[in-house]
Formats: sequence, structure tokens, C-alpha cells
Amino acid sequence: LEQENTFKKVGDYWEIIYDGKRTHLKDIAGAQYIAFLMAYPRQEFSVLELVASVKHNEIGKAANLDKQSTTNDEILDLQARKAYQIRLHELAQERARAEQDNDEMSLFAIEEEFSKIQDALDAATGLGGRSRRNNSQIERARVNITRQIKSTIKRIENDCPALGSYLASAIKTGYICQYIPPPNTSIGWNL
Repeated sequence: LEQENTFKKVGDYWEIIYDGKRTHLKDIAGAQYIAFLMAYPRQEFSVLELVASVKHNEIGKAANLDKQSTTNDEILDLQARKAYQIRLHELAQERARAEQDNDEMSLFAIEEEFSKIQDALDAATGLGGRSRRNNSQIERARVNITRQIKSTIKRIENDCPALGSYLASAIKTGYICQYIPPPNTSIGWNL
């Protein structure tokens, strides 16, 4: 059984019709993301591609941005890590001298610097000492898109619980976003 539903922007509002129930939603980013994903069922979009595609209203605009962002620089390059490791070795020697001299003030300062450098190294390296990459742009986009889509779905759910429930299960968010209609259903959308 084919149902024709509507999720279409009309002026500053979204006209939404689902299972015969009509509602309107003020234009917000989450609705734009949902409509875009619904236009391309089962197609995966990285969060950066989704942002750029919605902003420019076409697929593919984000391809270069996405590739650049997924090859971000290391948090600490090899030279910086080596410099930190050398400094940690020097601090270990200074700590041994300060302990031998019973110099508590120097010991406190050495321990503080040692701790800060070790924390920076820990944050910059992952399993096996491999460098972590600085993906803050991707993470920000993931958090924002997920929040905006979920907030929009909650607003829709207030007026149309059935559609809210449907969208909550069909819209997948994360680093990759997509609209996956349930199998064996034929829900048509007028977008």
C-alpha cells in the first residue's frame, strides 16, 4: 500500500503531511537535513558532505572539504613528540637531583611540568603510540547535526507522534548520516 506524504518547504515553514495528519514546522536546520536525507533514501552522507550539500542544495559540493577534513594533521607531529620525550627525560634527571637535594619547591615545579607534558602526549597518541588526528571540525559537525535532527524530530513528534517515531527509527546520524526506510514498506514523499 503506497502512501503519499509531504515534507516540503513552503516559505518560512515546512508543510508536513503523514498518514493523513497535517502539521507545520518553522524552517530550522534539522528539517533541512531530514528533507535532504529523505530525498536520497539509503544513500550515505558524511556529516561534512551533508552540511555542504544542504547549504548549497546539491550533492558533491563537499567532496573536497570532506577529503581535506578526514586527512587532518596530527595533533602533535613527530618532531613535537620527540621534543616532548626529550624534555620528559631531562625532567626525570632534574627530579632525581631535586629528590637527592631534598628541594621540595623544585620537585613540585618539575612534577607539574612533567604532568602537563605527559597529558599532552597522552592526548596526542592513541593505541600503540600512534598519532591521533585533529578531527575537531568533523566532530563538531557530527554533534551539531545529530542535535538538530533529534530536536526537529521531537518537535514533529509533539504534533504527529507516528511520524516522530517513524523518523526516529529511519534517520541515522553519526559521522555518516542516512535515511533508511523500513524494509517492505512503500512510503512515498512529496519533497
